[in-house]
Amino acid sequence: LNRLAKMLNSDDRLERGLGVRITGTIRINANREAGKYMQQKDYKRAAIYYEILTAINDRDANSFYNLACVFSLEGKKNRALKALEKAIGNGFRNRRYIEQDKDLSSLRNEEKYKALLSRIEAK
Repeated sequence: LNRLAKMLNSDDRLERGLGVRITGTIRINANREAGKYMQQKDYKRAAIYYEILTAINDRDANSFYNLACVFSLEGKKNRALKALEKAIGNGFRNRRYIEQDKDLSSLRNEEKYKALLSRIEAK
């Protein structure tokens, strides 16, 4: 991923373009694989793919949200809350969706969860 980051920030137009194409391919495949593993309830493997997506783009609110769901389902509350915080910090603002998402039910009684929701205006 470090080499890919260098390509994306390169002054060389050809190298930068190649980096964009590679990143796009990785994102498409990682999203597909993560979704497949979520359906199979293989949360450990799904988490790996969501972590790849967040490493590629550390402002990807949806990938951080999905990572929060995976960690919550695995019972990893602290990691889930950190991922949810990044999702919200990066623009995930659908409070109602968060409140109704069964994947996050293990977090509902956590004080940090409540504090994070308070940062989002109710709609």
